[in-house]
Amino acid sequence: MHGGHMKKAIISVQDNLLPKVKPCLKEAGFRTIWVDDPRDGLNLLASGMFDLAVIEFAPERIYVDCIDKIRTISNAAILVLVSSDNYYDVEIFLEKADDAILSQFDSQELTVRAKALAKHPRAPWRNTHREENCQHYGELRIFHAKCVVARNRTPVKLTPTEYAILNLLASHPGQIFTQEQIYNAVHNDYNEVNVDKTVSNHISRLKKKLRKISKAEYIKVERAIGYHFEAY
Repeated sequence: MHGGHMKKAIISVQDNLLPKVKPCLKEAGFRTIWVDDPRDGLNLLASGMFDLAVIEFAPERIYVDCIDKIRTISNAAILVLVSSDNYYDVEIFLEKADDAILSQFDSQELTVRAKALAKHPRAPWRNTHREENCQHYGELRIFHAKCVVARNRTPVKLTPTEYAILNLLASHPGQIFTQEQIYNAVHNDYNEVNVDKTVSNHISRLKKKLRKISKAEYIKVERAIGYHFEAY
C-alpha cells in the first residue's frame, strides 16, 4: 500500500516464472494481472491504472520498441527480467526501463526492488528539465558542468566521482544498484581494488555532503543488495 492506493502491476513472463514473480510482487504491495505478451497489456497500461510492468526479455517475445510504446502511453515503472544469456543487453533496457534483474532472481531481491520502484511515481522524477545545464530531482538540482548539487539556494561542491554516483542514482530513482554496478559505471580503470570498500567510502562522503543541504536521506541503503535514490 502507498498513500492509501493499492499498487497494481502487469506481469508478462513465461509460465514457469509466474509462480515466483507473483508472490514477490504481492509482498511488495502490488495487485497483479498476467498477460501472455506485453503488447497485449498496452491497452491496460494506457488506462493509467497500473504502476508497474514486469516484463521478461526473450528475443522472440519482446523488443525495445515495445518498451518505447509503453513509455508513450503510461507512467508505469518497467522492470525487465533478463536471462544470463542475454544479460549483455541489459544496458539497452536501462536506457528506457527503470530496472533490470536476472530471471534467476532471489525472491527477496525482487521484492525489495519492486518496493523501491513503488515509492517513486515515475512522471515527476523522470520528466526532468534542463535549466543552465541543470537537472531537477525532487528538491535537488544537479549542475552538470560544475559538479554541484543544490537545494533551494544552498549549493555543495562534489568531487567528480561523487557527482557521477549521484547522477547515476538520481537518473534512475528507485532502481537499486549494487556496489559493483556503481563502481563499473563511474570508474574507467580496471585495477584490482576493494570495490565494496571503495564504493561505500564514496557513498558515505556523498551522504555527508547531502546532509549539509537537507535532513532528507536521498540515498537509501538496501542491506546486502545495494543503494537507490529517493527524491523528496
